[in-house]
Amino acid sequence: MNKAWMMAIIAILTGVVFAMVLFKVPPTMVVIMKDLNVGLTVTGLLMSMVAISSIVLALPGGAIMQKIGPKKLGLITIVLALFGNIIGAFAPNVTVLLISRLIEGLGFGLIPLVVPAIIAAWFPAEKRGLPMAIWTLWVSIGMLIVFNATNFIVPGYGWRGVWWFVTILLIVSGFLFATVIKLPEVAGRRGSTNISDSSAEKVSLLEGFKAPAAWMLAIIFVVFSFGNGAFTGFYPTFLVQKFGIDMATANSYTSIATTGMMVGGIIIGFLLNQVPNKFHSIVMIVCMAITGFFFYVQFKITSLEYIVPLMFIIGMASQLIPPVVFTMAPEASARMETIAATMGIISLGSNLGGMFSTFVVGIFVERSGGDWGAALTPLAVAVMIGLLATIILHFLTKKKYERETSHNLSM
Repeated sequence: MNKAWMMAIIAILTGVVFAMVLFKVPPTMVVIMKDLNVGLTVTGLLMSMVAISSIVLALPGGAIMQKIGPKKLGLITIVLALFGNIIGAFAPNVTVLLISRLIEGLGFGLIPLVVPAIIAAWFPAEKRGLPMAIWTLWVSIGMLIVFNATNFIVPGYGWRGVWWFVTILLIVSGFLFATVIKLPEVAGRRGSTNISDSSAEKVSLLEGFKAPAAWMLAIIFVVFSFGNGAFTGFYPTFLVQKFGIDMATANSYTSIATTGMMVGGIIIGFLLNQVPNKFHSIVMIVCMAITGFFFYVQFKITSLEYIVPLMFIIGMASQLIPPVVFTMAPEASARMETIAATMGIISLGSNLGGMFSTFVVGIFVERSGGDWGAALTPLAVAVMIGLLATIILHFLTKKKYERETSHNLSM
């Protein structure tokens, strides 16, 4: 277990650095807009470009990992992110910066497949819950670090200094990943997952794409990523433009949400351990209702008086859905051998939501003359779609459990 935890920690920390790769844009957005003379819609594309390239690799990512293994794929993702990050640091204009983000996205789209695979390989099923729950906090931790580090780096080195800071972290994480990460020599123990197992190779990934419940999870992640992307991508800028505060203060306020995310992730993790699997779909409905409510009201704040508790609560609410999605992934799969396909489908949903979020919200706000209340329309539509998907998922998983119960009784 000590060795397993060492592997998990290195893999999770690598994911944290990738979260910093993605979220180094929001806390520097105002500076980038001024330096490169671009508007909100264009800078919103800096977030969307990562999602676009991630989408390209979402579905085939499972097949690639099954062929070459998570360690080799992890090293490839780090190299891609490092290459894109360095190009971005030297970008003379927004076009080159957009291209660099596209390259970064190739790595970012694969890391959510790599880390869970390493955890699953080292931990048996009955001990996998805690490391998986910690893994779901990778984005929150990455945001917390990069949002606060930006406040110290930008005054002296500008937004490009943040790019070089992340470059150094990518080099360090790449070295640790290459020298420390290994797969267990004996992967056939009870409850373990070996992605290179010969029996898994006989199952076509196309079979996994036929699972309706997996696609419902993907839609739920589209909605989550859409609302969460609007918050993480634009909230510092919203606070600056709405209340006239400085960027460093806005970043500090927004980073409070990451603390709430960690608390929310731990709470939902304990809850999932207490609730039987067949009731997880009901937990999902409740979580979507809570998260959706705060996604809708996040841009309705009219005073900074309650900004600190509000950021904490929004953070808690926004972290409820991912642990439930990852926990339900095996239940939503057509069969255990097609979990890689299910993860690819979920990753596709996550990236689709992230791609459209900042772009769509940016257009609504910009076309309304800078009225952030205009963001409520697309957010409301997304929440309604998410609630519908959770209800459909509930009935799909309910039927699956009824069939399995009936089959067990007949044996």
